[in-house]
Order: sequence, then C-alpha cells, then structure tokens
Amino acid sequence: MTELEQRPVLVKQEIAEPSVPNRLLKSLLDATRKQVQAATTMVDGPNYKPSGVLAADAAAKGLTAQTNYAEPVDSCNPPANANQRLYTFENHDDIQSTIRLDNARFYTLGRSKACDIRVDHDTVADLHGVLQYRKVDDAVKIYLIDLSSPTGVLVNGTRAPSASFVELLNQDVIKLGSSETEFIFIDGNA
Repeated sequence: MTELEQRPVLVKQEIAEPSVPNRLLKSLLDATRKQVQAATTMVDGPNYKPSGVLAADAAAKGLTAQTNYAEPVDSCNPPANANQRLYTFENHDDIQSTIRLDNARFYTLGRSKACDIRVDHDTVADLHGVLQYRKVDDAVKIYLIDLSSPTGVLVNGTRAPSASFVELLNQDVIKLGSSETEFIFIDGNA
C-alpha cells in the first residue's frame, strides 16, 4: 500500500477522534462557517420590522412612556374641518398655551417627555390619559380615556371612569391628578 492510500485513513482517524486543541479549532471553524453562511444568505426582500434601535435611543434619552394604550378599532383621523383646541391654564391665570387638536388620531397626556401634552406634576403618571378621535354612528368625535392612572382624570370636577372613553363636549374642563394645570376643551364647530 502506498503512502497516498494511507493518508485518507489517517485524516479520517484524526477527524473521528480529534485531540482537544483540534476539537476547539474544529468548533471555531464550524461557528465561523455558520456566521459567514448566515451573513451571505439572500433575503427575499427588505425587512421593515422594528429593529429596536430607535426605541433604545429614545430610552437612553429618557423619551419613553410606558404605554398600556392601544387604539380602538373605531379610531380615525380628525375631520377635515376640525376646529378643536385645548387651552391650558395654570392656577386660574391667563392662557398658558393653545393646543390644536387637528393633526393626529390621538394625543397622549402625561408627565413623560414622550407625551404629546405634558403636565409636569408628581401626581401625574408618565402616561396618564389619551385624547382619541373615534367614528361613532358615522360621526367623528373626540374622547378622553384615563389609562388607569392612580390619581385619575377630572372632567368638570368629576372623576372620569378609569379605562373608559368619555366624550368631550364644548367647554369641558380637564385636570390630571392633583395638578393645578387645567385644560379647557373648545370645539369651534359647536
């Protein structure tokens, strides 16, 4: 038998019973091959799923509010002729700001920097409530929901039921928790 005929047997024996350094080298090579194969595998198309990078960046900047809110099935865009606003008052003083409610399906209320309408007070939760446009009986109306906040939402001095939508009417006064900030809802179409 020639030396060449003996080599395949020796190689097979080394692979079948590798020594410890050879086993480590083999597992390293296998892992590298798998990584290269995974990196070069063709994908059918682009992947538009969230990667989590933006959420991680927002969390690092403190711009997140833990959300336990999901839009209802009858949520909709504000009507084209929406002329609804929230006027903000602090301690019954003059108007602090005016918030137009005509460019989003919903507006988040709370203490977090990520909220659309912020109230910086200890009794206000990070995500306290939501103003939501809904289409009910072929009419688009705006509703307020308290997201089970510990200190509640007051509408005209009465605590709104937790986790239930309350239709907002012209000149309703809204308060979050024990904050001195008051919002007056004005419907210019009413």
